[in-house]
Amino acid sequence: MNASWNVEGEDTAARPREWITRAGFEGWVLHEEAADALTSAVAWNGGSDEATIQRWLDYYAREGIERVAIGVLVLRARAGEGWTRSRVLTHGPRAAGPALERLFTGADTAANVLATLRLLPAPDLEIEQAIRRGSKGWELARALLRTTGGLPFETSVDDTVLDFVRGLDGRPLSSFLATVAPATRPEVLAVARGRLELGFLVPAE
Repeated sequence: MNASWNVEGEDTAARPREWITRAGFEGWVLHEEAADALTSAVAWNGGSDEATIQRWLDYYAREGIERVAIGVLVLRARAGEGWTRSRVLTHGPRAAGPALERLFTGADTAANVLATLRLLPAPDLEIEQAIRRGSKGWELARALLRTTGGLPFETSVDDTVLDFVRGLDGRPLSSFLATVAPATRPEVLAVARGRLELGFLVPAE
């Protein structure tokens, strides 16, 4: 469902996540960045006359609304304790059925089975790199993982995470963990879990 809400504090999605939990559901909040009151009033009224915009601003002022967010809530009946997740959409969603299934699969994955999964990069994953010349020659300046399907997510990664993602070939994650120092394994699992939840990685079929 589409939703709009008053934003208080730093967590833009706090209010809809509370709604989801209180209503007995679990799911995702996919939202735009919050807009200030004036930007929101103009956007909702499609450039109407100044009097209309001012009525909206007066309403916002009476209600103490300084920032407004809009987004999409994707819900299902809660199983057990349930969970909520949120993500900023920098571009509007397209046909997103398979991408949403990936998000729910990732969030459903229990921590104690993560190491047994056989993971692959998502089929719509792109890697964008910028290389610059430094004192030791050409080096990675920045890298992005980007999904290009129904939900266009992107995230910055360092060269360690980049090598990890590139190295996934469908073997159980435990085989990759065996090649790294024990002290770094929790970090690797956290990276895998985070990228799986956002659909950058998928379980091998």
